[in-house]
Amino acid sequence: MKYVGYGIQACVIDYEENGTKYIIPAPAQIAPSFWGLYGRTPDGLAEWIADYDTEEEANAAMAKHQGNL
Repeated sequence: MKYVGYGIQACVIDYEENGTKYIIPAPAQIAPSFWGLYGRTPDGLAEWIADYDTEEEANAAMAKHQGNL
């Protein structure tokens, strides 16, 4: 699927239950656990592509997906 845009979201694990991790956007006062890269579909939905340990890695991946590298 071709995306019409990309975005990065700082994320934290809110809680874990029965082996499932529940992820939320990182609140401003909490350091992110990881950064998620998302693609925006033509109908406006965001689809997860991958997670990265650092914001720099996520930005580099986004640039690659956008064809900027």
